Amino acid sequence: MAVISMVCYTPVYLLFLPKAITTVPLAFVLWQGVYQGILAASIAGLLFAYAIHNIGPQRATLMLALVPGISAVAAVPLLGESLDAVTIAGVLLVTIGAVLGATHQLEKRG
Repeated sequence: MAVISMVCYTPVYLLFLPKAITTVPLAFVLWQGVYQGILAASIAGLLFAYAIHNIGPQRATLMLALVPGISAVAAVPLLGESLDAVTIAGVLLVTIGAVLGATHQLEKRG
């Protein structure tokens, strides 16, 4: 999946987006690739499998669906971001959809 994303995104980046990556030392770029591409992705996969084993797939998936909302809200105090009406509406809709999806699956099973 990452290769497909790279193939789709790289032409857009090269043709249309501003480029400042040449100002960053190569060692830093390589370290970020190793850290985010291998280390963080591997740990995230293992922790997600652990969550599925312990709390079940519906609840584990619910936690993943809540990440964008939690990130948007956490960005306010941590990064000084502001929440506009569209962002708040999006966070609410995603959260409601995630909760409904997870609870509906639990009700069908129980």
